Amino acid sequence: MRLFRVAVVAGVFVYFTGSSQASTTYTYTGTNYVNIVDATPPSGSYTTSMNVTGSVTLTNALGPNSPLQFINDVETFSFSDGRILYTPQNSSVAIFFLATNAADTISRWDIELRIGGDPNGPHAAGDQGASLFVLFGISVDDNDRARFAQFIDPTHDGLDAADSAVGHPGTWAATPATGLGALGLLGWRRKRNNTV
Repeated sequence: MRLFRVAVVAGVFVYFTGSSQASTTYTYTGTNYVNIVDATPPSGSYTTSMNVTGSVTLTNALGPNSPLQFINDVETFSFSDGRILYTPQNSSVAIFFLATNAADTISRWDIELRIGGDPNGPHAAGDQGASLFVLFGISVDDNDRARFAQFIDPTHDGLDAADSAVGHPGTWAATPATGLGALGLLGWRRKRNNTV
C-alpha cells in the first residue's frame, strides 16, 4: 500500500510539472454583436444573435501573470465570426498576442485573422476578403470586429460588418491537452491496484 501512495504522488508530480509544457487549448466565447452593417455585394448578413467563438491550441501553457506577448507556438486554431470559419488552412494572416492574470486566465488579447490577400489591393472585380479582430485591453474601443468584403471593381467594395459592444469582452477557458490523460492514467493505476 505504501508503494501505491508513492506512485500516485509521483504521478501527480509528473502531471503538474508537465502541464506547463503540454499542449493547452484556450477557448473563446465573445459577446453578441450590437452593430451591423450590410452592403451588396457580398450576399449574406451578420445578425445581433451572432458572436465570435473559437479556440487556439498552444504548445506551451501561458502560465499566470504572463505579459502581453506575441504567441509563436500556435499548434492550431479555429475561429468563427458567425458566418466565416478561420483555420490555418484558409487564413493568410494569423496573429495572436495574449496575456494572463494571477489566476492564469487570459486577461488581455489582440488577435487578427485574415482570409484573402492584402485588403489594400491590388484588387479585381469579384475579389473577396475577410478579417476578424478580437481585442481587449489594447485600446479604448476594444471589441470583436468581423469584416467580409467583395470588390465590385478594383477600388470599390461592398462590406458586411459586425461589432460587439465596446468594453464587453468575451470569456476564455483553458483545457490542458495532456493533463486529462495523466489523470486518466492515475485512475487506471488506482483501479488496477484495487483489483490485485
